[in-house]
Amino acid sequence: MHRCLNIKELFTMIIENRSVETYVHLAVTCHAFKEPVLDRFWCSLNTLAPLIRTMPSDLWEDTEDDAITFRRSLLPTDWERFDYYEHRIKQLGHGLGCNILEMTSVHADVFTILAGYRPVRTFFRNLRALHPNVLHASIFPSITTFIGSNLVSVVFAHDIHESHQAIASVSALPYLSPKIQDIEYTGTYPSNILEASNRIRLLQRFRFILVADILPLADVAGDSFRVIFFKVSNTAMISPEDLPTSFTEIGRCRKLNIILLNAVIHNIQRMLDATQCDLGCVNIVDKYDEESIGLDVQLSHFTRINALLAEHRGPNLTHVVLRFNHGDIINLPPPPAILVKAFSPLLSIRMLRYVHITASFVQYLNNSWLKCAAKYWPYLQSLYLDGNTHLPIIDISLSGLFPLLRGCPHLECLSLRYVIKPFCHTLLEGLERNTVLSNGFKCRS
Repeated sequence: MHRCLNIKELFTMIIENRSVETYVHLAVTCHAFKEPVLDRFWCSLNTLAPLIRTMPSDLWEDTEDDAITFRRSLLPTDWERFDYYEHRIKQLGHGLGCNILEMTSVHADVFTILAGYRPVRTFFRNLRALHPNVLHASIFPSITTFIGSNLVSVVFAHDIHESHQAIASVSALPYLSPKIQDIEYTGTYPSNILEASNRIRLLQRFRFILVADILPLADVAGDSFRVIFFKVSNTAMISPEDLPTSFTEIGRCRKLNIILLNAVIHNIQRMLDATQCDLGCVNIVDKYDEESIGLDVQLSHFTRINALLAEHRGPNLTHVVLRFNHGDIINLPPPPAILVKAFSPLLSIRMLRYVHITASFVQYLNNSWLKCAAKYWPYLQSLYLDGNTHLPIIDISLSGLFPLLRGCPHLECLSLRYVIKPFCHTLLEGLERNTVLSNGFKCRS
């Protein structure tokens, strides 16, 4: 055995990326797999319901509103199985990525009762990420139940009636969890933004913040911010004069690395113009007035955004995600020259490692484009092309895929959703066995 690996590490490597059924088979086959499998199985929960169900059955019950609650007082003997599983939980409220997809909610009284046992008992000491399925307004008073010394990521979701409680809870996090680094704060802020801004300034030590609607960035722009998500209202197009004058405060975020924009094209341009640092990741969702928009307009916006990215790119720009509304199905395919013009600025960013494009026009990319990607993106690790189910699908063949795979030796993931014809699916399944691919290559269609 390699001297750098112990038995537990080997078992962990074996069960990595396996299905739940495989976990069970491994645990049944060999007793030595029991603990690693349990760690993997319980590391991520959607709600606390599975953990509560491990306690004696006469302690809890399911209510009519599909929530779990306690029916009697807790006894010292009730904690045995709870303690056996609780320390394995590392992510709570993570949604569909969870190992245990339990969707039953937990009544607020349960959190209140659990909180009453602190500081005598320490819960969730290994918890690293806390997400919105758990953090609703009813448990804000009991939030300290989840705050441990290893917590590094928190997501808050709320509506306008819960804003004051949410901001108070967020502001307390630096004092409750010294290791916390990333925070995502969604929802509506109080109408009197000045009342909240003093508390929000406490968040300047965090690397991640989500700015919802048009919160003045002057109140939150900390020098240490790595990530900002700016989201405009979901209503009609917003004119530039309606945006806050503090838009340029992004320039204060000298360490900004990632910017995520859910906005219309002229807002995207203003945001990028205001950014004075070298971005590592740009994630753009382009919004329109209409529910469906033609391919010509879609391509025009795509070309402008690519030109902006090429103009503002720094040596650190490695991730680009561009998502567009799907176009009308009656549109004719764009001329090849138009596609070349649209993608040329993006191809000029040679350090790209992750490219994700969701748009109708990816249906019309061909083998020649894949060859260009192989030539101009030598460091590419992941390529996602998501098309439109209602549009005709092109035929990407081996003559296009293999130059891409050979020209991008670091490529690990290739996703071509609604881009290739059904008969090509078996081709993609066989690519994983091809010797030109690096270890760990994953391919989806």
